[in-house]
Amino acid sequence: MSETIEGLGRKKDPVKLKPGVDITTLKLSPEEGFLVSRISPGDTLESLLAVCGIPEPKAVVLLRGLIERGVVVGPSEVAGAGGMEAHDFDRAALAEATDLPEEIKKELLYREDMAGKWHHYEVLGLRPTATKDEIQKAYFALVRRLHPDRFYGKEMGSFAERLDRVVQRIRDAYETLSNAQRRAEYDRKTEFPLTFEELEALEEAQEKKLRDERRKVERRERLRKRAPLGERKRKATQFANEARKAASKEDWRQAANLYRLALTYDPGNEAMEALLEEADALSASTRAEDLLDRARSAEALGNLQEAEELLREAVKADPAGSNTLLTLVRFLLARGAKPDTVLGMAQKVTYLDRHSVEGWTLYGRVLVQLGEKSKAKKAFEQAVDLDETADEAKEALKKLRWTLF
Repeated sequence: MSETIEGLGRKKDPVKLKPGVDITTLKLSPEEGFLVSRISPGDTLESLLAVCGIPEPKAVVLLRGLIERGVVVGPSEVAGAGGMEAHDFDRAALAEATDLPEEIKKELLYREDMAGKWHHYEVLGLRPTATKDEIQKAYFALVRRLHPDRFYGKEMGSFAERLDRVVQRIRDAYETLSNAQRRAEYDRKTEFPLTFEELEALEEAQEKKLRDERRKVERRERLRKRAPLGERKRKATQFANEARKAASKEDWRQAANLYRLALTYDPGNEAMEALLEEADALSASTRAEDLLDRARSAEALGNLQEAEELLREAVKADPAGSNTLLTLVRFLLARGAKPDTVLGMAQKVTYLDRHSVEGWTLYGRVLVQLGEKSKAKKAFEQAVDLDETADEAKEALKKLRWTLF
């Protein structure tokens, strides 16, 4: 079970009302008012969600809104790691005339001051025990909040360069931690203070790894005793050849299974491991394409619910496939989905493929529907920069000029 909540932070971190805020003067919805009334001294994110009486998904959305409005001080990750409230800020920088709200100025100044002191996990608001999925979610949550596109057209003064440096620091952290080999090397070279619970979890994970390694050694030994070296090599070659035949027919799932069998007889064969990795990736892509075809057929027959379920399954099958996600967003918009429900997906398409003309165009369309015309203009311009013949983006830009000026 995850120890963090996307966009909020760790469940064990404190949540409290912002000092000096008079909630009686705020225009809160009934649900917001009720949630605020349930916040008590010593509450953590986990305890608040447990006792507030509001379904967790709804409470999370409400809490994010209250934090953004400055009503609530959330977990440390929301502000970019604990200690920001007590930080000694550059008063001249805070007083600089810009279009940025004070909380964003503070976060940028704080992140910039701490950039050289934090390790990569702290930059993302995580602990060293974070999973790959938690690292990705934390990164996208930060990028959504601090991406330069969010401040397009605003007067930022010296904070424009600060923002670039802060975002680059976040990207550097993500690029290291999202790569298994680079993360392992970084962890070996970096000292992290761990909690008692984390130490216990680490010891348990190491014990499990040792048990798994012992099982692998025992299995290899059994294979060695059952078959001489020459026989094992023959078996590995046989399965590898069958895998290549399956690959030639683009049956990637079968190819991957056969490469796995081959590796049981020839463990540690790096060339074969690389072929297995490639077959696994192509298998995921092929499955996603098959699901897309089935979704199109269901849509043609009017089975829209089935089509949507198949599209969502395709995205899960190939989470790195920008075209799959793009197809789902187009489908949802065509079926009348509210633009704010697909904004995150449309934006993610542009992260997965920065050169997707269709992705930038679709992202711009969603932004237009949300009234974010300045951001939409930038998205359409990106599409035209990538392809001067992008007619849809060019036409959208023409319409926007009439409304922007």
